[in-house]
Amino acid sequence: MKALGQGSIASITKIGLSVVAAALWLGVGVVSLSGLTALIAGLFVANGAPPLLFGPELAVSQEGILLSGEGPGVLSWPLVAALILAAGAMLTGALVIVDRLRRLYVNFTSNEPFNHENANHLRTIWIVMLLMEVAKYGFAFAVAWSVSAFGAPEGVMVAIEPRIDLSTWASILILIVLAEVFREGTRIREDQDLTI
Repeated sequence: MKALGQGSIASITKIGLSVVAAALWLGVGVVSLSGLTALIAGLFVANGAPPLLFGPELAVSQEGILLSGEGPGVLSWPLVAALILAAGAMLTGALVIVDRLRRLYVNFTSNEPFNHENANHLRTIWIVMLLMEVAKYGFAFAVAWSVSAFGAPEGVMVAIEPRIDLSTWASILILIVLAEVFREGTRIREDQDLTI
């Protein structure tokens, strides 16, 4: 099977990326709906409404989200907000990466690997990966601050161990090099087109 063009590995990968993008959009919708629900429930409770029950294991009170089940606990509102923001940011970053990869594979399917768009897609991917990695450390800091300021959720053990993920940093460095290779390949192809 050929790597580029119609009916190639690139065209199959493009279809797979479209499926992943649809699943990520669904995830963004779920996180958005969860955040909106938590915000509205929190506003009702903050204005004197009794705790809102969302089933036998979940309730919203002035203290935060009350969890019951294996280990009862309360997630304070700042911790809930940090969790929802982190989930939204990571899903959005993943969505941008998958969308850029899909566009990259559209060009691969049309037998145009060396053009300016592909170099820009790779550049956007490594920038978003870098931002997501930095955001991961920021989220760990936000959770640590929330736990120190408001206490750990009752019955929940919070252990923050930020690790440096060498595979992610290596991927970012590889993508930086690949983006420049594609940019240089595009320049060489354009120079050849002009000399013919």
